[in-house]
Amino acid sequence: MSQWIMDCESDGLLPEASQLFCVVLRNIEIPDHIVTFTQETGFEDLKQTLQTSELLVGHNIIGFDLPMLEKLIGLSLNGLPEFVCEIRDTLVMSRLMFPDTAALDNLHKLPRKLWGRHSLEAWGHRLKVHKGNHMDFSVFSEGMLDYCIQDTFVTHRLWQFLEKQKWDERSITLEHEVAKIIQAQETRGFCFDVDKAVSLYTKLLDKKQALTASLQELFPPWWGNEHVFVPKRDNTRLGYVAGVPVTKGEWITFNPSSRDHIADRLQTVYGWKPKELTPTNKPIVDCQSLGSLDYPPIPLLLEYLMIEKRLGQLAEGNQAWLKLERKGRIHGKVNTNGAVTGRMTHSNPNIAQVPANDVPYGKECRDLFIPTQSFVLVGCDAAALELRCLAGYMAPYDNGAYIKTVIEGEKPTSGPTSGQAFGTDIHSVNQQAIGAESRDIAKTWFYAYIYGAGSTKLGEILGGNTSLGKQSKGRFEKNLPALGKLVKAIEQTLATRKYLKGLDGRKLYVRSKHAALNTLLQSAGAVLMKQALVLLKQSLDAEGYILNKDYAFVANVHDEWQMEVLPHLADTVGQKAVEAIKAAGQHFNFACPLDASYKVGSSWAETH
Repeated sequence: MSQWIMDCESDGLLPEASQLFCVVLRNIEIPDHIVTFTQETGFEDLKQTLQTSELLVGHNIIGFDLPMLEKLIGLSLNGLPEFVCEIRDTLVMSRLMFPDTAALDNLHKLPRKLWGRHSLEAWGHRLKVHKGNHMDFSVFSEGMLDYCIQDTFVTHRLWQFLEKQKWDERSITLEHEVAKIIQAQETRGFCFDVDKAVSLYTKLLDKKQALTASLQELFPPWWGNEHVFVPKRDNTRLGYVAGVPVTKGEWITFNPSSRDHIADRLQTVYGWKPKELTPTNKPIVDCQSLGSLDYPPIPLLLEYLMIEKRLGQLAEGNQAWLKLERKGRIHGKVNTNGAVTGRMTHSNPNIAQVPANDVPYGKECRDLFIPTQSFVLVGCDAAALELRCLAGYMAPYDNGAYIKTVIEGEKPTSGPTSGQAFGTDIHSVNQQAIGAESRDIAKTWFYAYIYGAGSTKLGEILGGNTSLGKQSKGRFEKNLPALGKLVKAIEQTLATRKYLKGLDGRKLYVRSKHAALNTLLQSAGAVLMKQALVLLKQSLDAEGYILNKDYAFVANVHDEWQMEVLPHLADTVGQKAVEAIKAAGQHFNFACPLDASYKVGSSWAETH
């Protein structure tokens, strides 16, 4: 059976494209053997060729070429059992193997615009085999066909290069299965309540206007922007005399959207001495830098900045939901291996940044994301995923003691706010260890620690300084000697090689020593959730449930899935989602058992 490199050209990107112009197949084993298909020759022979193929390789073939062929000529290679050839996407593989290409691209002397990119053009520069140059994709031409042929040549070289990396096949297979699911998710999109979004926009604008008026009362107009002006000629109307200096200025109305205005007024009126400055030596003005101040206008300023952020996400920013909504749906982009740890990243818009229910206007924002009519939303998220990952990796050093605390520990029944009563769950245990005032503060501190926060940040969380942060870190690590042993083992590994190994065998290149533990834990969480996603899809397939008919994925955010499901299948799908997350841990023989829960509702606000 044949193995092929494939590339195709159309009159646009998905979903707008309406014409397929040409498809080129290049034989992987005999690279000079090229087969071309065009509008003139037709694409029936293409179907016959691929039916007997063993392997099909392309760059972004999962995200573009295969969906394009399915849309324009009805060719569904992912629709088993019609086609059974193995798919390999060099874009998926390059993101997996080289997630941080920007660090090396200056050595390859790439144009700066291509640094960190995984496009075929960028790889052509790295491999010294450049893409062609063709601009007109409105009609078919021989130049377009030559361009397509050259793309298969570059892709073939890239495929050879990636094959030489000797990467663990488990991670390659996992990433491809995940990419197929996420491509379907992007195409489906998340249903979005436009009318309710417009109403929320109006509400936020009214609030912004009211806050502006209140802040302008607290900061009345002031005289500023003074500068000396020397008139060249007399001006009787303005009272100017040639050569006589005149001091000019203006009355300035406070604009709360101006960081310069906020900094100026706080320094001038209240004597604020900012601790953090921008590279241009201006005070950093944001919720974090203002949050510790106790000047009278601070609460209103913080609320204004929050409202402004919500307006940016909802309607006014470059990636605002209302700007990107298309026919009542949000088609967010997902890079399935966007972080060096293997975690997914999100854009256009960043669905992961939709505010949570427990922050101002978070519930109203999540309430905009709804299921398609006649469906319900099913949300499922892993329980304490990062804690369980840490417990699993610590198990060899504490005989599973931390696992027991994570799984069996209970929250305080009368929630302590000042340390009067404690639970036995891990955050209560940490609260006692670091001397935090509340369990919530201890929880925030713990995740900051895991993500590599320094002593200064840890001290700030506890309401103190760097010294307090250093002390709390020491007490925490003393209370968990197994953690120190784990960190030492990580350091010893990195002393002999530049990477750690992920659960599926992927190489995790660590950017800095303090990020090593976080890299290992975040990767474990990402890989476990990816494996669970694949297991869930397989489980639903086995039940005969059809993707995009009986159910559909609409969001994958870190440790959480959102799916729209036919109502009578909702609980079954939710239960299978929980089972899939548990099974993912078992798949990797992970020491700490995983768990999850699900909710059924009519909006994202109800399902997470």
